[in-house]
Amino acid sequence: RVNPASGLLFAAAFVFLVPWVIGRALMFRARNTAYRNVRLNFKSNYSDAMQIFILFPMLIIFTLGLILPYIVYLQKRFIVENSFFGNTKFDFDGQAKEFYRVALIAGVVTVFGIISAVLIPVAGIIIMYAAYLYAYAYFQANIWNLAYSSSSLGENGFSCAFETKDLLILYVTNSIAILLSLGLLIPWAKIRMAKYKAEHMQFNAVQSLDSFLADNQVDSRAVGEEIGEAFGWEVVL
Repeated sequence: RVNPASGLLFAAAFVFLVPWVIGRALMFRARNTAYRNVRLNFKSNYSDAMQIFILFPMLIIFTLGLILPYIVYLQKRFIVENSFFGNTKFDFDGQAKEFYRVALIAGVVTVFGIISAVLIPVAGIIIMYAAYLYAYAYFQANIWNLAYSSSSLGENGFSCAFETKDLLILYVTNSIAILLSLGLLIPWAKIRMAKYKAEHMQFNAVQSLDSFLADNQVDSRAVGEEIGEAFGWEVVL
């Protein structure tokens, strides 16, 4: 209010801070996660994060949204390929065309809902919202399936079986519960979602986990300082 021009300056500065915040938040989350005394880690490059999370999204308007599936693909690949389990780096072999296929189907459903709202005065509005919710659940379920199924750790892989119908029911019931409770049931809704994800994901071990874990034992005493730098930031991706 005192100086709007300075507000714009701080907003511009914050744009350059966002990639760093995302990298530190992902590092904080990873380094606070361990399995059998082996910590996860995340090492990102600032310039890559700037391109993927700031520069490419700026092109959404100019491409009429057609670049959005490619951005989602780049972001998923960025997170996976910069993650480590001990000394072993995660790999990602997904392809952008698979993300476009999912986006195309979700887009067709959404367009159908919009056309229904235009052609049918009352029922069309209901159809439009139902179509949007279904398209959103379909997109999220299949993008997660692609992201996890395209990820691997050494010779070991992951499988994911999220269902559109199940996610749609979760989204609707969680939203209703949150609205009726004035937000008090947000933790309950998050637990339901986390439980669903855990129950529909699987780690497919090919190599002996005992030898794999032994090779990835790392000294975790030095991570405290790095974690401290990111304390207080939380990024949900």
